Amino acid sequence: MQTKDFFKNSPTILFDVYRYGFSGIQSKYNLKKLDDLVRDLAKNTKFMVSMPFSLIFQIYKNENTLTSRYEGPAAAPHTRFLSRGINELLAYPEQTLGKIGVYLEDYLIEKRKSPKRIYINRTCIPQFPVLLIKDVLPQEQIKLKLENEIKSDKMFSERFKILEEEYHSEQNESTCDIFEPPIPDKDIPF
Repeated sequence: MQTKDFFKNSPTILFDVYRYGFSGIQSKYNLKKLDDLVRDLAKNTKFMVSMPFSLIFQIYKNENTLTSRYEGPAAAPHTRFLSRGINELLAYPEQTLGKIGVYLEDYLIEKRKSPKRIYINRTCIPQFPVLLIKDVLPQEQIKLKLENEIKSDKMFSERFKILEEEYHSEQNESTCDIFEPPIPDKDIPF
């Protein structure tokens, strides 16, 4: 979406990553109500890191000790920003981005706290640290920079070509009939 001309103006894509103070979510909550999970997540929110797509791409592109990449038969290829990496990013954003090989002048880094009174489903979320990382460059420049990086690397170019082909084949397959509900008789009450 940020490297092709799907939109008149390239959108800003942000990834907000939350850390919670407990583990085993899948095993603990697979038989419980969704409200229980939402309540417990709200009470145990530890921090949030907000990152633009351009930074996510840099994390994906630059292999290092804070990330891992999987390219095998058991799952789709993916890159993970390891738990230690997220923790280090919150505590020492400039140093961590430097370890990843990110050009720091491209980003604005702000440390904040969440508002004191946020509620979700009547559960108060305790205040937590927030790290906001924003692009400094205008979206059009980011789009051109991403396009050039993809074109200049054979592996990225091939991967994005495959993604684009998959996108177009899904678009062609996802045609659906338009459903028009029947017009009710005037005598039937709603």
